[in-house]
Amino acid sequence: MVWSTISVLLLIFGGGLGVWAYHSLDFAEPTTDIIDIPSPDSVSITPTQYAAAWYVPVAGALFAVQVLTGALLAHYYVERTGFFRIEEMLGIDLVSLLPFATVRTWHLNLAILWITTLWLAGGSFSLGCSAIAIRRGRLRERRCCLDCS
Repeated sequence: MVWSTISVLLLIFGGGLGVWAYHSLDFAEPTTDIIDIPSPDSVSITPTQYAAAWYVPVAGALFAVQVLTGALLAHYYVERTGFFRIEEMLGIDLVSLLPFATVRTWHLNLAILWITTLWLAGGSFSLGCSAIAIRRGRLRERRCCLDCS
């Protein structure tokens, strides 16, 4: 439990350090000669991209539940009745309520669900970049990611 806590704290600290370094230190942006990449402020977000952004918190919640079921499985492997003393504090028998095979199945299925959710979000978000919109019976190609026209 101690090493798990230390590793999670180091992961959060490292991510925060990366965000701080990106915003406070002056890194030169890479330049390209082939493609003119617009700044993020000049690109507008389409309704499809806005709708796709709602998939990300759903995938985050699925991932959090998968992590919790993984922690429960790790405790099932080591000791059946020692999941953070929930049995003692709340009086809930987790072994009979959530059998090992059920938790293992949910753990694997949740991985498939959150990965699929992010896959759909990425596909829906990229549709907004190069979408073919049908308006008034005509096809109109949209190129908003590369040249913002």
